[in-house]
Amino acid sequence: MAMEAIEAMRANPIAKLLTQIEQNTRSERTAVLYKTRQELGAEKVKVKIKANIYAITDIDNVKQEFTANLAVRARWKEPLMQGMSKTAEIDWDDQWNPRLELDNSVVIRNFDRKYELKYFKSDKEDKIPHVCLTMNISATFKEMFELDEFPLDYQALNIWIISEWPFSQLELIKDDEYKDHLSLCTFTESKEWYLYPQLIGEPVGEPQEIDETEEKPEQYPLYTITVQVKRLHQFYMWNHVFFMFALFLIGLSTFSIPYTDVGSRIIGAVLILLCALMYRLHMQPSLPIVAYWTALDKFNMAVLLCHILILMEHAVIGKIAQSPTISVVTQAGQADYACLGAIVCIMMIILIYFIAFFVQTLMKRNKFLEEETKNFEETNAEIEAKHGVKKDKDKNQWKYEAPPSDPMKRRVHPINGESPRLIHYQREEITRKSGRGQQALLPPLPPPSAANLAANIRMTREDYINPKEATHEMKIAMPPAVLEQAGRRSRSTSQTRGRISRSRNRVGSEQTQTETSDEE
Repeated sequence: MAMEAIEAMRANPIAKLLTQIEQNTRSERTAVLYKTRQELGAEKVKVKIKANIYAITDIDNVKQEFTANLAVRARWKEPLMQGMSKTAEIDWDDQWNPRLELDNSVVIRNFDRKYELKYFKSDKEDKIPHVCLTMNISATFKEMFELDEFPLDYQALNIWIISEWPFSQLELIKDDEYKDHLSLCTFTESKEWYLYPQLIGEPVGEPQEIDETEEKPEQYPLYTITVQVKRLHQFYMWNHVFFMFALFLIGLSTFSIPYTDVGSRIIGAVLILLCALMYRLHMQPSLPIVAYWTALDKFNMAVLLCHILILMEHAVIGKIAQSPTISVVTQAGQADYACLGAIVCIMMIILIYFIAFFVQTLMKRNKFLEEETKNFEETNAEIEAKHGVKKDKDKNQWKYEAPPSDPMKRRVHPINGESPRLIHYQREEITRKSGRGQQALLPPLPPPSAANLAANIRMTREDYINPKEATHEMKIAMPPAVLEQAGRRSRSTSQTRGRISRSRNRVGSEQTQTETSDEE
């Protein structure tokens, strides 16, 4: 009786309308989330995640944000749909879903969800299908950059996907049958960053680490999709490090002024110090805003400290040089040279330390990233060896191949038979492929002999269709009889078109005369 009542309600249009109103008035959080997995009679779900990142754009150093366009596929076995056809009409609003959301998104421009019912090779035995949830995402994500070694740093750009079901009901794992994909050709920040090919997807936190006996807040599964980039440091080395060092060398030029001329020395040192400070303030917007010193900040502050030491040295030595005692003035000159040597030694120590830090950091960074790339390639090789190449075949993809050297086998390069205005030369006939099917251009020819084939049919590299513009017709030198027959057919077609055009003009002039007489 209960089933009959439910069927009657479904057949009733008023009941359907009320159900639609109920679905439209649900909040986003409670839309289909009131049914737990246990209530539906199923066990804990393992959701497999596969990611395809199409583009990484707008890596902002100041805001520590980046923009990504990606597609994430989550699939899980659904025993409640066992035996159902993948073309069956299913109301996905009334089905269980993993409640996946973006955890570190700042601005979401697009977040489309699409559900599909699919049968994979592993589903042939139990006949239990997989529900595939494909999420097309375009959003800006927040990431706390690690900038201690800036500008010699590398960053892990993380996209956090979290489920609103706790660990006791759901677990997010990597899809070990399909490879993750990262598009490198659409990377728009290549002038400042270098994008590595590895796309690392892994869950954060294991259910075994959670002690469910203790009374603690529920913990939720988290999955990270990580892209690794390293900064191209050349801009900062030339525009920050080299410029600040050049200002330090200019500051040493104030020692060429006699130490007795205290005013000129101090004015020159103050002007150079102000130039360094103004340049530092001018370049500040291009630097990340963090609460600690980066490697570049430490170098800049060391150079500014040397400028301050130069200014203090000029003031002290100048004061001593104003003494009326000749011996004191002579000692002041010697002390001036000693201070110059000390300041140069301090700057050399700073440079040696920075160069050693530069080399060590670069070697450590490159070694780590190369190991990550190697591990990613090994993981993909294991997937291919275990499950084969798992990817969707695109019918429109094709590969251009050079024409064979044998003239008997040379033909127009095919584009899987999909391109219009594509001409195939065959020994039996010449046809043109279009949206209306194959149309014979010329009648079949007798098969040519191998001796005179090269003389009758001259085909060069220009005769092949351009892969980018599949509109060029092939140039074929045909026998005179065939060319004459084609010319007669072309002339007859032109004459027919001329008669039709003249008849249309005559009908049009008669209509014009009739309209003129009606107006009169």
